Amino acid sequence: METSIMGILAQASDLPNTIKPWQENWVIDAILLGFTFLFILLIWLWARSGRSKRENELPFERTSEDFAGTVQAAYGRLPAFLIVLYVVVLVAIAAYVVNGIITGVKY
Repeated sequence: METSIMGILAQASDLPNTIKPWQENWVIDAILLGFTFLFILLIWLWARSGRSKRENELPFERTSEDFAGTVQAAYGRLPAFLIVLYVVVLVAIAAYVVNGIITGVKY
């Protein structure tokens, strides 16, 4: 009985090779830097969108809504900010699905 308990304790004390909390984890740092650069890019694109007079022109002088005196146009090209955001979301969804197919669903 004593040997079986010692065997269980020996298995429990044999921890896998993990990163200690005070060690640098380069994967997490790379992910954090990637998100930082992505958000800086998105903020820059958002602030830059709609600055030129050509982008603010209303073709055909038509509007889609007139709500409380505010006229909004429903046409025109999508700003680069929105296109980049759509691409990032679609890539994240695709990566999630592919990862789920490769590794199997783990809840």
